[in-house]
This record gives sequence, C-alpha cells and structure tokens, in this order.
Amino acid sequence: MYDRPISYSGMSLYNKCPKKWAHAYIHGNREPSGAAAERGTALHDLLEKFFKDLGPYPTGNSCLTKWQDYMKNLKAQGLVAEGEVAVFEDWTPAKFDDPTAWARGKIDGELEKVYDWKSGKIYDDHWMQGLFYCAMKDKREADFVYLDIPLHVESFAFSADEVQDARGQIDDKIRIIRADEEWRPTTGRECNWCKLSWRNGGDCTSAP
Repeated sequence: MYDRPISYSGMSLYNKCPKKWAHAYIHGNREPSGAAAERGTALHDLLEKFFKDLGPYPTGNSCLTKWQDYMKNLKAQGLVAEGEVAVFEDWTPAKFDDPTAWARGKIDGELEKVYDWKSGKIYDDHWMQGLFYCAMKDKREADFVYLDIPLHVESFAFSADEVQDARGQIDDKIRIIRADEEWRPTTGRECNWCKLSWRNGGDCTSAP
C-alpha cells in the first residue's frame, strides 16, 4: 500500500495511466528531465532568488525581461516565494519532506492568491492544478503566469464550497491511489510513444 504524500503531478499521471504511475512512484523509475523541463527549472530558480532577495532581477534573460515590471510589482506587494507546501490528511499544514503528509506541491508565490510560473504551453488542466493549490493553501484564487507568452496570465477563482469539494475529491483520489495494488494500464494514443509499451521494448502488453 503506497503511503507517501501525493502531488498534483503524481495524481495527474495516475489519472492518465496507473501502470505508468507505478513505474515512476512504486518502482522509482522516474524519466530524466528533458531540455524543456530543465529550462523551466532554471527560470523558476532565477525568479525564486529575486523574490527571496538572493539576487537582482534577472534582466539578462530574454524571456524574463518582458516580465520585469510585473514581477517587481508583485515583490513590492510582498509576494512570498512559498516553494514547497504540504498538508496532513486533515488538511492542516505539514512539512514538505514529512513522509506522513497526505498531499504536497510546489507553489511559486503567494499573496491573497497563489501564483505559479509556467514555461511552455497552456494546458486545459491548469485550472484543476490551481484548485489543488488553493485547497492546500486555503485560498480562493490562483494566477498562472505563462512566461513564454509575454504578460499572459490566466486567473482562476473558486468559491469556498468549490475548494471544500475539491478537498473531498482529492481525498477520494488519494485513497484510491494508496489502495491500488494492480495498477492496470490505461490504453490510448499515448501508448504509441510510452516506453512501457511492448512496441517500444517495454513489458506492457495492453498497449495496442
């Protein structure tokens, strides 16, 4: 029975394919980060240092230069570079590295809203990720800042009932993930490039 904290990315992977989730989280076979992910991490690190007063605003970065006024305004308002957050099963705060935590995630900033810096594309499930973060921080709004699209921010607002309902849904999903011992694969178009597929040398014979 899996007993580690669940992140939004882990929950999202399980929803796509339990077998692929188990490959990563049960068996520890995490796929290495690609160039796009490494670039995103570098952008996040630069902004975190700025908000934590560990360095000046990174004007030498062509992507972040376009966001200079926006980010400096957030800092003037007192934005906290929150980083790692976690909660226990009763949704009280926990330390990120506490193995008994229920859920955890990484939030890039916090004021009256939670903030997340995104590099790359806009995905349909980002509103759900925002709701996940709001549930952990007991907030009602989330702003997703798309660094590769100059000054493009997606704002998500939730009612108190929606946040409370989200906690219940997250609880249900975490219990399902923790109790699963079979990790049946979900087949679909993604099987074509999945490394677990028998077509790509893997052991998943369910892949079409």
